[in-house]
Amino acid sequence: MRTLRYHFKAFKLVFGLFSKGKYLVYFIPGILLTLVIWYFQILLSRFSGEAVLDDETLKKSIEATPDVLVFITDQFYLLVFLTVISPITYLLSNKLDTELTSVNHFTSKTEILNSILRMIFVFFIVLFFEFSFLGAWWLFSSLFNLSVINPFIYNLVGAFFYGFAFYDYNFNRYNKSTRSSFKFATNYILTMVCSGFLFILLKNIPFAGEYVIAPILTIMITTVVYLFTIKKYPKKKSSSSIEEKPEEVINEPSK
Repeated sequence: MRTLRYHFKAFKLVFGLFSKGKYLVYFIPGILLTLVIWYFQILLSRFSGEAVLDDETLKKSIEATPDVLVFITDQFYLLVFLTVISPITYLLSNKLDTELTSVNHFTSKTEILNSILRMIFVFFIVLFFEFSFLGAWWLFSSLFNLSVINPFIYNLVGAFFYGFAFYDYNFNRYNKSTRSSFKFATNYILTMVCSGFLFILLKNIPFAGEYVIAPILTIMITTVVYLFTIKKYPKKKSSSSIEEKPEEVINEPSK
C-alpha cells in the first residue's frame, strides 16, 4: 500500500538525518517544557502532601466524567500545545522541505506570523468538526449501546484531525487555501489517519513522548510523506546538478 510505503520510507530518511546529527536541536524546546512540567508536578505533590496521581478524589472525578468529554479535553489541550509550538514546527518543516527539494522556502517574520494565525484558524475549524462528530457519535452509541467501540472511534477520528493539523504546515507552504486543504485531506484520508495514529502512538511514549518526540518526529514524517505524495521528492536526476542526499533516497526510483 502506497501510504504505508511512504511512511516507512519517511521513517528511514528521518532517522538517517538524525544519525548524522541533523535537526536534533529542535528537540530542545520540548525537553525544556517537559522538565518544567515535571518540576511543577513535584512541587504540587509536595504541597498536597501526596502524589497528585494518588489523589482519590481526582481519580473518582475522572472516572465519573463521560469518556467523550475526557477525550475532547485531551484533544483541546494537545491542539493548543501544537499551536503554541507552531513557529518551531513551521521552521522545521520548511527547512526539511528545502533540504530535500532544494527549493528555498523563504521564511520572514511576517510569514511566520501568518502561519501562526492560519494554524489558530485551522485548529478552531478542526475542533469544531471533530467535536461535532464526536458528540453526535457519543449520543448515537449511547442510544444503541455501542459504547464498547467508543475508544476505537474516538482515536480514529482524532487520528484524522491530528494528521490534518500536521499536514497543514505543508498545505500552507504550498499556498493551499483552507478549502483546498480539506479537500486534499478527504482525498487522502488514509494518509491523514496513518500520520495521526503515528502521533498518538508517539505521544504515549513514557516521559518524553508527548512534548519531545511526538511533535517533532510527526512533523518531519508528514513533511516527507507529503513530498512523496505530490511527487516533489525524490527529484528526478538531471544532467545539471544533483543535490547530495541520503543513500537510501538517491537510489529510489522516481515516482
